[in-house]
Amino acid sequence: MTPIFFTAEIVGGFAGNLRRENIHRHDDRAGGVNVSLAFTIDGKIFGKADFARTTFQWKFPEDAPPGAMIYLMSDLVLPSAAPRLSKLVLLCLLSSDVKQILDLHFAEDFGGVATTAFSAHPESMKYRGVFKLHKRLPDATGYRLNYCAPFSRRPLAQAFAFWLKKYAASNPEP
Repeated sequence: MTPIFFTAEIVGGFAGNLRRENIHRHDDRAGGVNVSLAFTIDGKIFGKADFARTTFQWKFPEDAPPGAMIYLMSDLVLPSAAPRLSKLVLLCLLSSDVKQILDLHFAEDFGGVATTAFSAHPESMKYRGVFKLHKRLPDATGYRLNYCAPFSRRPLAQAFAFWLKKYAASNPEP
C-alpha cells in the first residue's frame, strides 16, 4: 500500500477557484473570510474550509473549549463516491495541523471552532457526532443551529484514519 499524503493549505479566491497560494496570503474578498484552507489527499483537493476571526461574544456553556474560538464561515466537499466525506472535512478542520496554521496566521491560541448551520431539521446530520449543538433558534425556513467543537490533538493523518474507521466503513454503525 502506498503512503497517503495529507495537506491543509491556505488558498486564495473563492470556492470555485481553488488555486494554491503562499501560506502567508491573507484573503478576505469572500465575504469576511480571513483564511481559506484546501484539504488534499495525494495532491488532489477533496474539500475546503473558510475561517474568519469573530468579534461576536458567544455565550458558550461551561464545558466549551477554553480559549478564543475561530468562526467557520463555510465548509464543503467536492463531489465524490466516498461516503460521508463531509465528516472528513470536519475532522480535518479540527486537526492539530489546522489549529497550528490558524494560530500562526492570527497570532492567537484558538481553543475551538464555532459555526452556524441552517436546516429545515432541528439538528444537522453533517455536524452531528463531530461538533456539539450549542443553540437551536427557530428561523423562517426551519432552524439556525449554532455548533462548537474543540480542536483535537490528532494530526491530519490520524483524522483520516479515524474517519476511515468510524465513517467510511461499508457497514457503519448507526
